[in-house]
Amino acid sequence: MAIIICRARPTETVRRKGASFDPTLAAERREAMQMLYKELGIQQLRICKSLDDRTVRIFEGAPEQAMMLQQVLSASGAFDSLEFEILEDMEDVLSRSAKVQRLASSFRAPNEDEIDRMLLDE
Repeated sequence: MAIIICRARPTETVRRKGASFDPTLAAERREAMQMLYKELGIQQLRICKSLDDRTVRIFEGAPEQAMMLQQVLSASGAFDSLEFEILEDMEDVLSRSAKVQRLASSFRAPNEDEIDRMLLDE
């Protein structure tokens, strides 16, 4: 499972309603979001507020679940900005190292010219 970091800045309308400081509104939003996470199969580990007025949520889940979450939140129209970052466990990264090395050694970039090839071969 990957660590998913979601940074979201709600629209001005949502911010003016006080969802980040009104306990009743916050509870309603939390319940709606928890239902979405359950449906997607991701687990929220932390939720924080940043100084730039964004809500930062940290999840554990698969990369495709992050993409679906981004699509749903974007479609809601409730956010001025959404930023997702996927952090993969080093054990998972290393488990693919042989395949990555094989692919990297045979890959030729489209913009590579004859001089580049000669220099790489040396």
